[in-house]
Amino acid sequence: MKPLFSDIPIEIVLKIVKSATWRDVISLRQVSRDIRSIIDSTPLFYKNASIKIRGNETIVTCDSTSEVFPHASKTVFEENITKIFQDLKRLCCHPRLLINYFIVNNGHQIPYYFPENMDQVFSKFYEEFSRLKTQLSASNSFLPVEKVRIESNTMLRNVFLNLFQPGKLEKLDLDGFAWSHDTMELEQFKQAKKFKFTAPCLPTSKSTFLFAYSNDVEPGIVEHAAKRINEVADQFLKSPNKRFRVLASVRFDVNKKNEQIYYNTSGPGFYDSVLNSLPDPKLSFPSPRTGSDVLEVIEKFLENTVSPVCGSVIFILAKRYPDTSDSSLLLTRLRDQHVSLQTFVSSDATGGFDKQSLYDLSVKTNGFCGFAENLTDADVTTIFMTNYLFYAVNPTVAGVGTVELPAALLDEPDLHNQGVWVFMEINVQNHPLDDSFESVQILMYDQKINHTEPFHTFDLGDWPTIRLGREQRMTLNYNYNNSKEQNLQIRMYHG
Repeated sequence: MKPLFSDIPIEIVLKIVKSATWRDVISLRQVSRDIRSIIDSTPLFYKNASIKIRGNETIVTCDSTSEVFPHASKTVFEENITKIFQDLKRLCCHPRLLINYFIVNNGHQIPYYFPENMDQVFSKFYEEFSRLKTQLSASNSFLPVEKVRIESNTMLRNVFLNLFQPGKLEKLDLDGFAWSHDTMELEQFKQAKKFKFTAPCLPTSKSTFLFAYSNDVEPGIVEHAAKRINEVADQFLKSPNKRFRVLASVRFDVNKKNEQIYYNTSGPGFYDSVLNSLPDPKLSFPSPRTGSDVLEVIEKFLENTVSPVCGSVIFILAKRYPDTSDSSLLLTRLRDQHVSLQTFVSSDATGGFDKQSLYDLSVKTNGFCGFAENLTDADVTTIFMTNYLFYAVNPTVAGVGTVELPAALLDEPDLHNQGVWVFMEINVQNHPLDDSFESVQILMYDQKINHTEPFHTFDLGDWPTIRLGREQRMTLNYNYNNSKEQNLQIRMYHG
């Protein structure tokens, strides 16, 4: 009688399994129920696995064994993608499978014969992935992977993340084109213990709005600001053309230190986080000689691995100055990530000695630093309506006079041959407002149409119009009743 594979002693089968490749294991599990039972009773561990999508091929590797799937044509590519996902499904069925490190890389390349529309390029991925996800979810079976690195755009990143077992996945390393709050909603992301996100820092990068407030600020002022942010945030978070994707909040100047930064992707979630951490006098620093820890909080945000840092805005309500006088390293880090500070400091400070650091960090990141007796007046919502800064100057003046400022240019095509609204923000002194200030006036002159538009302000902001694609001559008229030097901030934003 001809011997069968099932007649081989278990000890020999186990030796075969231990030396088998991942493709062999998939094949052996389909031989018979007995063989499958033996294989499934044996731990199956791979140190490294990867899927690499190149311009002319896809390579699947488990440890030292690789299989190449050529992209001879679009039809062959689609057939191979189907086969790869079928193999993943079969591999997931092994009950004692464990993969230490999994890499997904599409090389940001596409086969030359594909259309330029990326939605069409990877439509087969979505089709096969949806089928596989349904099957795996029904059987509660996912790839048990401990560490993952995905080098891909957002579209493929989320496709592959859904394949990995939530809870088992401990470390995520995502290197992609853009941040996506959809990624944050995945259980694989939520349950990971460590997370790293790497992406080019570009003007179009989606970013975070961090609302940071001192524990010395009155609770009602903080709640009012959070309510206003909540009222406008959702519509701008959902807009594909707007910059912010995450709303964060943190309370600082708390004697217990290490206050948590809360990250949310909705206005109501943000509002609840602030309400649960309103300023509490019982947690305040005991002495006015104690400086603010706001700079430490900024450092903590820059080091976060939960939310995008590039291009973020940190909106600060401060009532206590820090003690440190050297913030040069922090300034470098902020500039490297194009993070700006929008700071409002109470005229009635409760402590600290260094009155310059917060101002310098705000101004030198092309942000803004204002002073007010009542922080309720701080404008926390306009930043959501303005997509990017296009003009920032910090003139120094004294007494009464006129100074020519750098020309303003909104370098966009003028499709409708008309002006657009921009937001202009002005601070007339680099300290709490005193009696020396009388008035400022900015004249914008469009040489092409021979038109001068005066812009007057005594507030922190207003909305003049400007012509697209044409330089505007900028003139500042100022009037202070003494000869002391005054540092101004002038900013313009466009939606």
